[in-house]
Amino acid sequence: MEIIFLLVSLFASTIGAICGIGGGVITKPILDSLNHPSLQAAEVSFLSSISVFSMALFSVSSALRSKEKLIDVKVSLPMALGAAAGGLLGKILFHALLGAKNPQHVSLVQAAILVLMTIGTFFYALYQKKIPSFKVSHVVSCFLTGFGLGMVSSFLGIGGGPINIAVLGFLFSMNPKVGAQNSLYIILFSQFFSILYTILSHNTPDIQWAYPLIMIAGGLLGGVLGKRINKMLDVEGVRKLFLAADILVILLSVYNIVIRF
Repeated sequence: MEIIFLLVSLFASTIGAICGIGGGVITKPILDSLNHPSLQAAEVSFLSSISVFSMALFSVSSALRSKEKLIDVKVSLPMALGAAAGGLLGKILFHALLGAKNPQHVSLVQAAILVLMTIGTFFYALYQKKIPSFKVSHVVSCFLTGFGLGMVSSFLGIGGGPINIAVLGFLFSMNPKVGAQNSLYIILFSQFFSILYTILSHNTPDIQWAYPLIMIAGGLLGGVLGKRINKMLDVEGVRKLFLAADILVILLSVYNIVIRF
């Protein structure tokens, strides 16, 4: 099981670092698809969040150290703060639903929302050049946008997912390559506070201590590989990989819905 966790985290984090989708949007449905008795909704969400946070921490800190100009702090900082607040609310809603429903039902709800959301972002990315975009810069608008993104991603346990890239492209006119770096910056904040809330509220799932360490290792390695590959790809290359990742997430999520009916 440890090898599977490492490979899943590494694969998802590499794709996530390249496209800015966090990796949790791939990690979670893959772990859900295993349908392992010890991997219920809480365990999967926690492990996914840890992996995503590790990858985002490396990617963002590396970008800041190298003084890359892709992160627009004036826009992304208020969005990140909003995502942190939204991430807390999303995690509160998740644990509230988990306490009221069967964990299998919670996973079903998450998978259904993820399918609808990913289908929407897939078609947006496919026709993005034909869809007019905006250049939002107002601090309150940025904060509220981040709040919504953080709440959804935290509730689903996916980090950020394709929706981040779609929103950054539509509202802020960011191309996939620039959007990827800004998305990871936002994800870093939302996941930090999401994990912190889970720990401080004593909702940390009872899992083997080795699992989180493996997910962290996979997330960090994925961050290293993803950053290098991202530099090698042009904007169109990142866009095509994003579309491929969307298709993978849709197929995995549909499969998870089917096995839980």
